[in-house]
Amino acid sequence: MWPSCANGPEKGANLETQQTMKKVKSLQALFQLHRNIKLKPDQQTSVEYIANDGTTADCKGVYVKASVAADARRTPCRSPVRKKVHEFKTR
Repeated sequence: MWPSCANGPEKGANLETQQTMKKVKSLQALFQLHRNIKLKPDQQTSVEYIANDGTTADCKGVYVKASVAADARRTPCRSPVRKKVHEFKTR
């Protein structure tokens, strides 16, 4: 899957994309750069995985950082807004 460029709370992460991603059984978490203001909360990922939860006018452009640990056994993902690191085991 190669996503096209879609950025901001009025673009991307549409309902069809969200529904498709939620069906991927191997997906451990779904991070979003922006909450989609056109969708209801239950139609997108959990707020703990959304870096920018506001509207376009107040968007701070927060990032999600994903990396691979030196031992290559885990992948930590974090967003500075949520101040929580989510770690996922690699295959």
